Amino acid sequence: MRVLVVKSSSLGDLVDTLPALSDAMDKIPGLSVDWICEPAFGAIPFWHPSVQNVIPVQLRKWRGQPLQLIKSNIFKKLKENLKTCSPNGYDAVIDAQGLIKSSWFLARAANGPVHGYGWGFAKESLSSLSYDHCYQISKQMHAIDRNRYLFAMALGYEKPKSFPSPCFPFMNLIKSKNRLTCVIHASKPEKCWPIDCWKELLSKQAFFFDECVITAGSLEENLIASDIAKNRKNIRVLSGAPLDTVATVIAESRLCIAVDTGLSHVADLIGCPLITLFGKTDPGKIGPIGSKSVVIQGENKEMVGIDIKTVENVMRDFGIGDLDFH
Repeated sequence: MRVLVVKSSSLGDLVDTLPALSDAMDKIPGLSVDWICEPAFGAIPFWHPSVQNVIPVQLRKWRGQPLQLIKSNIFKKLKENLKTCSPNGYDAVIDAQGLIKSSWFLARAANGPVHGYGWGFAKESLSSLSYDHCYQISKQMHAIDRNRYLFAMALGYEKPKSFPSPCFPFMNLIKSKNRLTCVIHASKPEKCWPIDCWKELLSKQAFFFDECVITAGSLEENLIASDIAKNRKNIRVLSGAPLDTVATVIAESRLCIAVDTGLSHVADLIGCPLITLFGKTDPGKIGPIGSKSVVIQGENKEMVGIDIKTVENVMRDFGIGDLDFH
């Protein structure tokens, strides 16, 4: 069976779709999947063994420029790539994004019946008008469960009740290290914990680890992370690394502390012990659900309301302070 998945962004959204693929692979022998996504996230679908082709489409480049987007050759190139990947079309096209752009411009570019969320259940209801098959799946569900229900209904099997085990290729090479990985940056400033809090936390807790890693993407993030790491021998900044490398670093870690961002979804899904710091966003809908994950939400749903001692207490629950860790 050949399936096309449309989930173009963002990092966390793509990661939250992977469990649905594990369900489908278990239920459908010989499943073959192609995936449309932004080039920046092209590594993520390949973490799943059912994915054969990733078809890049760069829509973010044209954000706020609809006329230029229409005049570009992006959609022509997309159709050519889809035809190359699957000359006979797809048995099912699943739009897991639920947006007008993903439904009318991406999913409809493929040859095959399109499945998606129904009116009032998609992120943008107008997207449902383009689908051949619509499903009423509550927005109150966690994002991972919404994806799993959508795939099950679209592909014709009962949604499994157990959480699927990760089956990412890089997991086969993982050896646990006495490492703390800190994900301190998010796309929205209100999702970030104050830098002084990170400094104080690491000044007290870095001693218990052989290595502390702070992830950074942009130049600005690198400067902030470097300031935190300054004059601390066992803290290094992982700056501008490929997603595969960052995922491996997290998977090897004894503990990951992260704000609400895509890499926290990665840590949760691969089973790394995780503390996620939340402010206004609802962890019940997008937060970690793994057995090794703990959520701390700030007082009054503000990041400044997260007390350092609360984080340290959860770290102790994870056994931090055990100097004999191997």
